[in-house]
Amino acid sequence: FADADVDLECSSVFEQRLFEKSAQSGSAGNYQWGLDAGSHQDGWDPYAGLPSHWNHED
Repeated sequence: FADADVDLECSSVFEQRLFEKSAQSGSAGNYQWGLDAGSHQDGWDPYAGLPSHWNHED
């Protein structure tokens, strides 16, 4: 058996759920980070550089 980093696995799944773009997350979940407070400092985009498989295009 290989050692498993449970904390890393859980954090990774949680992060994907927060930032994925999918029908399951719906319009209320897609690109919502920061919309309640306006633009981020220096134009920071929390969605830049996310894995392409997090965009389900559904």
